[in-house]
Amino acid sequence: MSSKEFKVHFIYNNKNHRVELGYPEIQALLFLNEHTFLSQPQLYEFFSFVHLVHPATFRKKTSKWLEAGLIKKKSLQLQNGHSVVIISLAGAGLSVLKKLKYIKEKARIKSTNIRNIDHSLAIRQVVLDVIANHREQNNAQIYYAKDLYFIGIQPDVFFFTSTEPATIYKSMQLGKDNINHFKPYRPVQKFEKALLTLLTSINPYREKDEHTEVIADWLFELQGQFLHVEIDCGNEQIRKSKSIHDTSFEGKLSRLQPQLHKKEIDPSNYHVLFIIVDNREDTVLTQNHPKRLTRISNVKQEIPLFPEFKQWEFEIDVIQFSRARSFIENFFRKLAEPITEESDLIDELIEVFSQKKELQFSDWEFFFTEKNNDTLKDYTFHPDGYIPEKVFYYKHTIHKNKQFIIPFFMSEGDVKTSEHLAHLAARVGKGYYGGQITKILVIYPTENQLKYDVLRKTQKNSKDTIAMDTSKMLFISMTNFITKFDTPKIYNESKKQIPYNSIFEL
Repeated sequence: MSSKEFKVHFIYNNKNHRVELGYPEIQALLFLNEHTFLSQPQLYEFFSFVHLVHPATFRKKTSKWLEAGLIKKKSLQLQNGHSVVIISLAGAGLSVLKKLKYIKEKARIKSTNIRNIDHSLAIRQVVLDVIANHREQNNAQIYYAKDLYFIGIQPDVFFFTSTEPATIYKSMQLGKDNINHFKPYRPVQKFEKALLTLLTSINPYREKDEHTEVIADWLFELQGQFLHVEIDCGNEQIRKSKSIHDTSFEGKLSRLQPQLHKKEIDPSNYHVLFIIVDNREDTVLTQNHPKRLTRISNVKQEIPLFPEFKQWEFEIDVIQFSRARSFIENFFRKLAEPITEESDLIDELIEVFSQKKELQFSDWEFFFTEKNNDTLKDYTFHPDGYIPEKVFYYKHTIHKNKQFIIPFFMSEGDVKTSEHLAHLAARVGKGYYGGQITKILVIYPTENQLKYDVLRKTQKNSKDTIAMDTSKMLFISMTNFITKFDTPKIYNESKKQIPYNSIFEL
């Protein structure tokens, strides 16, 4: 690091050693100030977005920051006998940010509440997941903490262009002429791209309206889309409680739609993501958190039973914490890439069923029929459910009876689509459709989404009378089916591969 590349500030620690504070260090302190505290691995991950250094080098840096009074460290014991270091901003660190006018003079050190430490660490990890994915999708230079500052995330860090300057932009300086503050990014087209791909972190602890406002664990805005993150360690109620501090799933969701209308936010651009905490390889938590698959199944079944569910225009997803980074990657990809029409995807599948030898059977011939064909009657489907554009079927060459296959597109975590699937399964009932044997072909975009999506309660693992019947379902992924090189794979409701002739089995 040289003064030609970064504007460097120096302070002296208690051993009279000089501590360099360039833009990467200042950005790390700003991020630490925004989040009150981070684990040392989390602070290192953020620092690496800005300036790539070895973990040992970063540990030495934080030791110097500690000696200089910039930060505080606290070691917490883990359930497995190890420990994790929690880092928070200290007085000297706050003073530096004040002197550089990145925060207001009246700002104070925030108290570090570690009562629900795993919940807090999980929130911060998801924030890092969002920033990491945004950066990869957009080669993002800009991260915006609402009403605080802009942070310039260094581009192409994985290509070792670490001499590229990364700059902080103070939001108080950004007015109508804010384009002038993007000078490091040339030509002008890059200014406009940076503004279009601006990731805004809306710090949830800065806006609160008594007990009526739903305060997200964290809220992001990107390209007019909102990502509302809720972390659950398995102890939140699903149904409404009588407490005025109601934090249940139903309580939060039922208060959200009026709040969005009040703030003039289009609910169709709002995405609520419930993340159920489990153990995750890249995140240190103090307790052991087993996979809560049953809880996810229960939540996905209960949400559609909430009285106001049909009125909610916002999207709702429920996933595992260990899947958060991959889920957010898919979320950003949907924003960045044009949406493929369902009809085009069905046409691709028709081609696969028509041509791949594994799906050809000696006594059966493959066909498809359009939605408006007399064979398909809309009243067969639930009015709130899914009506496919086309339906596949195999016709027996001798007996002429038909085996129907209804294509249904699913994505990981999606509560509303899961409810539509349950309605479709109920209508198909005992496996017959129009007097013909019927299966539902549940289609995920990728193998991983198919593998890790947790279905709502099913009749196979629950005695609940409204549990979904999955016995007539076949599961596939588009990435596997449409590739020219892989053999198509079909799975059952347990996500175990099954033979192709399962299409015809009752």
